Amino acid sequence: MTNKDIIFKIVKNVGVSTPSNSFCYFGWEGTGCFAFSIYANSYFDSANVLYEKIKQSSGDYRVIDGLGLAMCFCYRHYVELELKHLHIKYGVKTEEDYKSLLGIGHSLVKIWKETKPTIEYLHKRVGSSVDLDAIEHYIRAVHDFDSNSMSMRYPVEKTGKPMKPETRLDLPNLVNRMNELKDAFDKLDYEIDGQMLANVEDSKKQAFLGKYIELRLRLCDILEQLKPYDDSDSTDIEFKHILDITADKVNKFQQIKMVFDNCSDDELIMLNTLFYTGSFISGNQLHLPKSQSKAKEDVVKCCVLNMESCHLEFGKSKNDTVHLFSKQVGAIIKCVNISMHYLDYYSE
Repeated sequence: MTNKDIIFKIVKNVGVSTPSNSFCYFGWEGTGCFAFSIYANSYFDSANVLYEKIKQSSGDYRVIDGLGLAMCFCYRHYVELELKHLHIKYGVKTEEDYKSLLGIGHSLVKIWKETKPTIEYLHKRVGSSVDLDAIEHYIRAVHDFDSNSMSMRYPVEKTGKPMKPETRLDLPNLVNRMNELKDAFDKLDYEIDGQMLANVEDSKKQAFLGKYIELRLRLCDILEQLKPYDDSDSTDIEFKHILDITADKVNKFQQIKMVFDNCSDDELIMLNTLFYTGSFISGNQLHLPKSQSKAKEDVVKCCVLNMESCHLEFGKSKNDTVHLFSKQVGAIIKCVNISMHYLDYYSE
C-alpha cells in the first residue's frame, strides 16, 4: 500500500484474454427508466446475497448484525429506485417531469404520491390483478422504518441522537415480505407495460377502419384459401420418398404463392398490417385494455402506426416490407385472426 496506488482502476481496453469477471461495467445504462430498473434490481439482488451470507454464519451475531444493516439499506434503496423506475417509465412526459422527480429526494411516500395516479389509471385500464393497496401498505412500511434513507447508513443523527432504539429485526420475515413486494412490482410492470398510449388522429383511425370493413369479407376468403396449407398442427408425417416430399413442397409453395398473387396491393397491405399487430398481441408486446371498445381502439392505433413505420398507404403500391410469402401460413392465419377478433367489435 503506497501513495501511488491506483484505487479505482479503469479497464480501457477489453481483449479476448480479459477475464469477464475482472471488471464491473456501468454507465452504459443511460438515464431513463431502464437505468433505474438495472440499479434497483442490483440492490435487491445484493440484499439477497447478504442474506445468504447470514444463513451461512451459524448464528454469529458479529456477522448477522452488520450484514442485516446493509440488507435493510439495500432493500430500502431498491424500493426507492423501483418507484422512480415506474414513474419515469409511465409518468414522465417531459424533461421538466424528469427533473421534478429527481428533486423529490428520498421520501418514498412523496415519490409514490407522484407515481400513484398514473399507475392507478394504467392498472385499471388493463385490468391488472396486482393489489395496489397492498403495494402502498408495503411502501409506507418501508418509509416509516427509514423515512430518509439514513437510519441504516449511520448509527446516530447529526445531533448525536441514536438513529434507532434497540431493535431485534426478524430477517426471514423481511426477506419474504420484500420478495413479495418485488414480485408485485414486477407483475405490475409486466401487466401495464406495452399499452398503446400513443395518440393517433381520429381521421386516420376512421380511414383504417373503413378500409378494414371494405376488405373484411375478402380477408376471410383469403384466410380460407390458406387453411389447407396450414401445417402448424401436424405431428407425425408419413414417410415418403424424398422426391415425393420435395414435389409436394414445391406444389404447396406454388399454391400459396398463387393465393397471394391473386391479392390486390391493398389486400396484401391489410394482411401484412394485421399480421404484425396480431403478433404484437400474441407476443405480449401489446397489452390491451380490459374494455373491448378500448381494446379495439388500441388495435386500430397499432395498425395505423405499423403502416406508418413501414411507409405503407392504401391506394398505393406495396413496398418491400410486405413479404407474407416468407412467413408460415399458420402464423399468418393465427395473427390476422387475432387482430380481426378485436376489430370486429361493432365493426359489422
